[in-house]
Amino acid sequence: MIRATTPHVPLIASRVLTRRPGAMVTTREPDGRLDRLPLDAVLDRARRLASWLLDRGVRPGEAVATVLGNGRAAFEATLGVPMSRAVLHPLNPALPDVVLVDLLARSADRLLLCEPGDRPRLQALLGPRGPAIVEVGAELDAHLQTADPMREMPDLDESHPFALVHTSGTTGLPKSVVHSHRAVWLHALSSGLTSGFGIGRHDTLLSIVPAYHALAIGFPLAAALHGASLVLPGAPLPPTALLDLLLATETTLTGGLSTSFAAVLDALDEFPGRWPLHPDLRIVCGGNALHHPIVLGFARHGVELVHTWGMTETGPLATTHRPSLPARDDPSPVPQGRAVPLVDVRVVDEYGSELPWDDASEGELQVRGAWITGSYAWEPEGTAFAEGGWLRTGDRVTIAPDGCVSLVGRIKDGLRIGSRWVGPGSLEACVRAHDNVVDVAIIGVPDRDLGERPAVALVLRGPCPDVRALIPDTLLPSAVAVDVHPLAALPRGPTGKIDRQALRAALGPVG
Repeated sequence: MIRATTPHVPLIASRVLTRRPGAMVTTREPDGRLDRLPLDAVLDRARRLASWLLDRGVRPGEAVATVLGNGRAAFEATLGVPMSRAVLHPLNPALPDVVLVDLLARSADRLLLCEPGDRPRLQALLGPRGPAIVEVGAELDAHLQTADPMREMPDLDESHPFALVHTSGTTGLPKSVVHSHRAVWLHALSSGLTSGFGIGRHDTLLSIVPAYHALAIGFPLAAALHGASLVLPGAPLPPTALLDLLLATETTLTGGLSTSFAAVLDALDEFPGRWPLHPDLRIVCGGNALHHPIVLGFARHGVELVHTWGMTETGPLATTHRPSLPARDDPSPVPQGRAVPLVDVRVVDEYGSELPWDDASEGELQVRGAWITGSYAWEPEGTAFAEGGWLRTGDRVTIAPDGCVSLVGRIKDGLRIGSRWVGPGSLEACVRAHDNVVDVAIIGVPDRDLGERPAVALVLRGPCPDVRALIPDTLLPSAVAVDVHPLAALPRGPTGKIDRQALRAALGPVG
């Protein structure tokens, strides 16, 4: 029998991340000052953190929570906590207190790292049975100064848990996913391929999305793995400050929610020539529908957009798409794209039978792959998974013959009008194309004859258009009336997605 001669190198941080000369980590401080540190120095601090956690008695598999912003301390924890064999547990500081307490109770965290000044509030909230709380900054730095960065890290199986992360909870209580070291590093490797984002050592990545959102550590970990420089904004920035940061750091790759970049485009259009951005800048958009006018708008400024699809359960990257320049009057959403390497996709009907890739057959998107979860923590017998390791995403899609996935809408958000299922996304795209419409969301409300009819919530910058006339009969039969509700703003959750439950409450009883 012939045996392989290549050794098994486990995909763990202490083996994957060695020296990265030339790469820098830049953090924007609250006063706007930019703090720069070589990536190798950040790796040194991460090893000191791992050593300190071991000295403190944190055991393998115990969770270490972080309630942090999007700065260097969070990145160092992302690297250092898993090196110690503990499990990284990033939490959104904006979570309601009751949800934060519940998530920490589930995971029984040994330690919690928080921003300077936050400990009194968290101690009062969590009580004496909560985890020990340490503030980053001066307090944690004092511990790291005496920790040994050259300490040999414990042997670790690559299937060991790396991070515990939670869904946004927009459809109920958050669900929890645990990603392994192997999954996280394969995700980072795939992200850097040309079929992902094409990351190299000459790139500078601005990581807008914080770690707690859909395990967005994938972006900074990809930078570290591929030897690219990294920029951390510290906190959410308004469009002009974000553009200032992109310019000052010569960023070549950034990403975030599709909706957030519409305001960035508005700023570029309002102040032409103010921000001569890097000629290689690519912007990764996900989390919300991306529409062709946004693609065309950024192209005018020499910026390429990359559309992605994913979710917390997919680690988060699953598909990518580089849209071609559209016709000026094309209001349609951009496809979600093809599966990245090591991810499989399929579309199935309501009975679980696979549908053809013909760009017409609509069904539920199911995915599986090297970093896609196979179950939820504390819910091992959940119904979100099909036989063969397929994740039921809850998204209604079509798949083209070339494998390009196009999202029709969330199955639960679809409108059942008579015998037809109508996705809100296609209707919203038609309404959004009007110049006076800033934002739009459509939900179904009870209708005595049809079962449901559309209720259109609008944010306007001028007179309200004839909404029904904007939607072609091919999408919505002319006999179907629509309710129109101008609002000052659409309700959104902590991750920026439209909160359709809150929207229903805002519209009140309709029917």
